[in-house]
Amino acid sequence: MNNNDLAPFYFHQGTNYHAYEYLGCTSYVSNDKRIYLFRTWAPNATMVGLVSDFSGWDDPLYLTRITDGGLWELKYESECSIEGKAYKFLVVNGDTLRYKGDPYAKFSKGYSDGASIVYTFSSFNWTDGRWLASRRDRISAFGESFLATPINIYEMHLGSFLRHGDGTYYSYRELAEVLPTYLKRMGYTHVEFLPIQEHPFDGSWGYQVCTFYAPTSRFGSPDDL
Repeated sequence: MNNNDLAPFYFHQGTNYHAYEYLGCTSYVSNDKRIYLFRTWAPNATMVGLVSDFSGWDDPLYLTRITDGGLWELKYESECSIEGKAYKFLVVNGDTLRYKGDPYAKFSKGYSDGASIVYTFSSFNWTDGRWLASRRDRISAFGESFLATPINIYEMHLGSFLRHGDGTYYSYRELAEVLPTYLKRMGYTHVEFLPIQEHPFDGSWGYQVCTFYAPTSRFGSPDDL
């Protein structure tokens, strides 16, 4: 849903299947300035503010309600990039105030902090063309059989699979160096990760998701993943 004029309509209709491209924090460049758009859905809020590293945590920048259904928006212009800066929404309903992370954020501090991180630009370039072609030829459904070759799935929790001697987690990049070799040696064809979306409590093994579009920062950045 790239047409932002129709995005709110389809969101309220329940058929905007690309809402993650509209809500949260997005950005573009105009007249040598970086324009950041912060959008959230808070239908019962009387006010919604933005508090952050780049605008201050004590004096909110207030969003404007743009639909009766409860979508709010703030345009923030900056002379420089604010990528990597933390922010939260201050949601006000009568006398009740709550500081909340952005449910559509693509990066988060996680744990008890829960602050979202501005992440609108990825420097990662995919180089998996050969693998995708191989997968299509060898593993895709073929003829009357369900799959052309058998699959053997290894289910794993990133935080429990392997740790450093001091108990700290392996990063996404470190796991990428050791996990494929292990999987091939053990005869697995696929890996299924337990939830890697951001979550506050390690003991939940990820089954306590608080930000569906943000991979947990425990193991690195979205680009690292």
